[in-house]
Amino acid sequence: FSVTKLAMLAAGFTTEQADLCWNILAAIIALGNVDIDEDDVDESFICDKTSLRWPCQLLGLNEDAMVHALCNRTITIYNETKTIPLAAKQAINTRDAVAKEVYSTLFDRIIGIVNQALNPNGPSHNATDPCIGILDIYGFEIMDVNSLEQLLINYANEVLQQQFNEKVLLSEKVSYLEAGVAIGNELDHALIDSADTINLIAKVPHGILPLLDEQGKLGLRGNDQAFLGQCDKTHLNNAKYGKPRFKSDTFIVNHYAGAVKYSSHRFIAKNENRLQADLCNLLHNSSLPILAETFIDATREGVATRKLKQSTSLKFRQQIDKLMRVVGESHPHYIRCVRPNSHGRPKEFDMNLVQKQLKYFGILETVRIRRIGFPERKGFKDFYDEFKSLLPMNSIPPADTQEGYREACKKILSLVPFSDEAVFGTDQVFMRDCFLGRMEALKKEQAEARIGKLGSRAKVFLWRKRQKREKENAAAARIQALGRMVGQRSKYPQKLARHLAALARAEAQKKAKEVAEAKAKEDAERKAKEEAEKMAKDAERKAKEE
Repeated sequence: FSVTKLAMLAAGFTTEQADLCWNILAAIIALGNVDIDEDDVDESFICDKTSLRWPCQLLGLNEDAMVHALCNRTITIYNETKTIPLAAKQAINTRDAVAKEVYSTLFDRIIGIVNQALNPNGPSHNATDPCIGILDIYGFEIMDVNSLEQLLINYANEVLQQQFNEKVLLSEKVSYLEAGVAIGNELDHALIDSADTINLIAKVPHGILPLLDEQGKLGLRGNDQAFLGQCDKTHLNNAKYGKPRFKSDTFIVNHYAGAVKYSSHRFIAKNENRLQADLCNLLHNSSLPILAETFIDATREGVATRKLKQSTSLKFRQQIDKLMRVVGESHPHYIRCVRPNSHGRPKEFDMNLVQKQLKYFGILETVRIRRIGFPERKGFKDFYDEFKSLLPMNSIPPADTQEGYREACKKILSLVPFSDEAVFGTDQVFMRDCFLGRMEALKKEQAEARIGKLGSRAKVFLWRKRQKREKENAAAARIQALGRMVGQRSKYPQKLARHLAALARAEAQKKAKEVAEAKAKEDAERKAKEEAEKMAKDAERKAKEE
């Protein structure tokens, strides 16, 4: 509630205007709590008159006049005024009609305040001036129990979807015509026509809603069962109309989004939207300016008075017709908002909910229509820039002209096995569904092949380079060995001489050593001989001395 209040203040509501909204809403809610019954003579009365005190105070109405206007109807015949008591059913419908009219008045005032905030300078005085409008339409509805509200909402969606399909189909055909692309009659048979469903619901005089209005005009003689019986009798052979096997108070309408089962319970009561003259005068005399200015004095005759007798469905159909005239004269752009989940939480995706929305919004039907023709399109230059890699490496770049890029695109497509799925317009290439994806796959495949070939060539190049380096290293090693060998050979005579000299020195030293050893041995033997001779002489001398 606090967020809503802040939003209203941001939209330009003053505190007084916001309080007025709350008061009127509270009065409407309180009005629904007013119980009405009837006595033995079928005349209605308020069960508890104090229950009217609160809504009357909030709406600035006279309480006694309100009681009288809810339970009675005043008519004037030949300048004679008569008061006719209402039955309880009629009084309840009158009470509900007051609530709906007051709510409608409040809704229009809120829209006016918001529009004033968006355009402080006021609307253009020239109806032919260009403008931008935003239509936020409710989506297709299939509830557990569907009533008149869902039928009207789904009828609006049928009309808007029909217009959307026609716009999409027309824009497709115009784009092909302007580009000089022959598409044949494929698109003419692609559209699922909702005209039969729209006529079933709203065509005068035998549509479901006109039949509902006729039953409402019968007063107490009109009832939901009679309305359903009239619908069954009129439309039972209609392919868009059906009956369930078991529930007798329901009927089925085959919409573009699927079959919807509607309960006829309270159809007439919900369609009743007529204010009696007494209530019109009562609301006109309200102390609230918003009501006094909106509701006319019913004693005046004319078109304004007759408008108060319009039913809900008739007023709704007139609003749809007016809306479609505006949309038909405009250049619409469509935005489809798809909720990922019904809880408003991030990172949560409800597949069933998304699929239902895509079906109910007619997005799947739109995709189907576009896929019949050439939904994928690219300008010649863009097409060439994206897929020029498919051409041979030595291809000559095209001239920087429309015709030059066109010829280049033809060369590219001549290399594609599925080129029959693309045609040339005046400035674009028109392609069948998934054509660009296949082209991207082909470009990726060719790029991978080229990368593989380039990789193979790089490996061969590196191998050859490595082999060359190894051969160079081997040759260098051999040259170094030969150099070392030549160097060693140049030094060999000197080394040989030194070696021979060393050998001679060693031999001489050996011989000298042998001579020295032989001399030393001779000397030793001589000394030993001399010692032996000396000892022998000494022994002989001693022997002689003895």
